[in-house]
Amino acid sequence: MAQTEPEAIAVAEDEFQNAFYESLLQKGIENYDKAITALEKCKKLQPNNDVVYFEMGKNYLGQKNYKDSYDSFEKATQINPKNQWYWVGMYDVCYETKDFAQAIVIVTKLIEFKKEYQEDLVSLYMNTQQFDKALVLINELNDTVGKTDQRENYKAQILRESKYQNAEKENLIDQIKKFPKEESNYIALIFLYSENNQEDKALEVTKQLEKEIPTSDWAQVSLFKHHLNNNDGVSGVQAMNKVLASDKIDSKIKHRMLNEFLIFIKDKPEFDKDLEKAISYFDGDKEVKVAKEIGKFYHNKSDWDKAAKYYEKHLKSNPEDFETQLLMLQAYTEKQRFDL
Repeated sequence: MAQTEPEAIAVAEDEFQNAFYESLLQKGIENYDKAITALEKCKKLQPNNDVVYFEMGKNYLGQKNYKDSYDSFEKATQINPKNQWYWVGMYDVCYETKDFAQAIVIVTKLIEFKKEYQEDLVSLYMNTQQFDKALVLINELNDTVGKTDQRENYKAQILRESKYQNAEKENLIDQIKKFPKEESNYIALIFLYSENNQEDKALEVTKQLEKEIPTSDWAQVSLFKHHLNNNDGVSGVQAMNKVLASDKIDSKIKHRMLNEFLIFIKDKPEFDKDLEKAISYFDGDKEVKVAKEIGKFYHNKSDWDKAAKYYEKHLKSNPEDFETQLLMLQAYTEKQRFDL
């Protein structure tokens, strides 16, 4: 006798359905107050309906009423914790309010539904400056799903702080053991050692790279410096030419190598032809006028003949460069070449 009459159930269901559709209609035109009023009717009729709380959360979020929005999404997860989108709602609120600490808690749960949320977790660790956790997760993802530009940028940011570099060195050594043909790991390790003035270790890695990947142009970058330090100009030139001819090496590195070579050959005229060849690699460089810069290098050392020689070379392709004409005029005057 206490059971509800079937007609009463049908009426209640119709009332719920009408109110729910009304909430969807009002939300669609961003009339969030009326949508929430309609959902309150739904909640009275079905107080444990998780979808109702989810919709309320979305409408409160539309109003930027973040507390009630979060509470509504959280209630939906309590009723039905297996629905991913209820947790996403809580995450959206955390993100809007920049509550990154709580967002980490939510995203950790979301990873159970979808592994791709690990990328979000990396960003959240960066935002909360939990760099140690970020670095571990970055390396794990690099190992399992491959590298991304975003993660590599994060990693570079972390490794500016020396206290994280030892862990990264160990990781790179482990990666080289696992994947001996992956060039990027050698390069990263060489740079880390070089930045910490551990040139001997950088050289060891360079030689290992050259052995495992004989065609690697990057190995020559470190070998070049090693050869110059040992006063082995011939081997240095061989390494330099390989790098300058490579389209894999950044132009800034090439310019730096040329500058180091210039300093090395300051009193070694036997390398003049090698310098000429090195300059020829930069003929198409629109950012740095290499011949002109080399002319200035010799100009500052009062080596007027060589300065004039490179100014002349530059002016062949840049005849309207007035500054270089004045510099060359001074070089000619210093050498008393008044006819020129």
